[in-house]
Amino acid sequence: MNLPFDNGFLQQLINAVGVGVAMYDRTGRYQYVNTTYADMLGTDRETLSEMAIWEVNPQFEQSQFADYWNSFAPGETRFAETVHNYGENAVQVGTVTTRTTVDGTAYHIGTIRDISLRKRRERQLEQLNTKTAELIEANDRDEIAQLTARTVDRLLECEKTVVWFVEGDSLHPQSVLVHAGNQPPEACAVDGDSAVSTAFRRGETVTEQRQATDEANKWTEIAVPLGQQGVVSAGTTDPDGCSQTDRNLLSLIASNGETALERLESEQHLERQNKRLEAFYDVITHDIPNHLNVATTRLDLTLHTGEMEHLDYVDTAHERIATVINDMRTLVEQGQQLTTPESVWLSEIVWPCWRTAAGDETRPSLELVEDRQFMADPSRLKQLLENLFWNSIEHGGETVRVGPLDDGFYVEDNGPGIPEDEREAVLAAGYTTGKGNSGFGLAIVQEIARAHDWTLTITESSENGARFEFTGVATDNHVR
Repeated sequence: MNLPFDNGFLQQLINAVGVGVAMYDRTGRYQYVNTTYADMLGTDRETLSEMAIWEVNPQFEQSQFADYWNSFAPGETRFAETVHNYGENAVQVGTVTTRTTVDGTAYHIGTIRDISLRKRRERQLEQLNTKTAELIEANDRDEIAQLTARTVDRLLECEKTVVWFVEGDSLHPQSVLVHAGNQPPEACAVDGDSAVSTAFRRGETVTEQRQATDEANKWTEIAVPLGQQGVVSAGTTDPDGCSQTDRNLLSLIASNGETALERLESEQHLERQNKRLEAFYDVITHDIPNHLNVATTRLDLTLHTGEMEHLDYVDTAHERIATVINDMRTLVEQGQQLTTPESVWLSEIVWPCWRTAAGDETRPSLELVEDRQFMADPSRLKQLLENLFWNSIEHGGETVRVGPLDDGFYVEDNGPGIPEDEREAVLAAGYTTGKGNSGFGLAIVQEIARAHDWTLTITESSENGARFEFTGVATDNHVR
């Protein structure tokens, strides 16, 4: 049959439309297909033209084709989304099929558009909505990092996905997903020249291309900042794997991760505030009234007996009240976030603090293992060290050591130590095992560490005493 589609000009016109075009008759066999449709399925026009619709579209069954054909009215148009197959190729398509008549013969003529990319985006958005809901419920930073990395991995199908968190002056991989033989990354310096470091410093998305390790492909990496918390990065050798849409999607995932981290930080801050209020309430309703009762009783005794020694107890009670109020004020002030840390040397802070805490006593002794320069608020660091020194002296430590860590410093003693099951409790405001103490000393240490974005860990020293480690400290890596 000499169909009008056989005209060379019309062929060019149909192919220029950019979508597949096909036509079949009541037998169900293609009478015409254009080159675009054949290319879509990875074959040629001649091969595809000899096939039946049910051989390409699995939704059709040969036995039911006649009923389908007869269900169409003249001029009727139907829309559908399905999958067309040929060989190993399976393409998601959107079809528009119309019943028409040519020279008295009925045909179904239709356009076929590849909708694989749109379907992929729809799946990505559906998965993104699901993962966003999970992020909202995440309970800690590690869970947020894992959810963020898995979301990027599933949606972008990259070969390496990493969520980095900043700790001091370095970015550390918190959650890593690698494929195709790629190696997990190591920590990198904030002031480095990698895409991850640059994205964090600039606060904007950075794309980097370099030669892959196999020398045959280009490695493309996208790094998107998670606010001031870190970076999420995705890398691939797929030349089509880092489109603008992929970049936008990664930015959206990073934004969700950043929001989840900020929400978690706000919740933790609120929880700390509530614990402080509970501690303040206990102090106000118990400790201060107890001291006031002592002062009132002793004052009454002085008035009735004339014995002036009772006034010493009144004076002591008032001092204890003043100490508790001052410690409560300090706890609030020291927990406020830093704005302008300075470069300090441990030695310049440690020795004056030790003289304040130990006075002229020769025992206990202080040992500065190695000096270290890092960024801190000098006043708050002084308060932190003094509180730790007083804690060691109070609990019988004979030797106190201060020394550097890879990303921070430690303070330890050879006293009785802190039992493992009490190490979290001792940091709570109002916790004390000593008579006459307000119980705010280590709570203030914890708040100062948080204000610096340091991590405080209590462990055991080499001599079974208490050891306080501060990590995530921004250092200049200078020693002397």
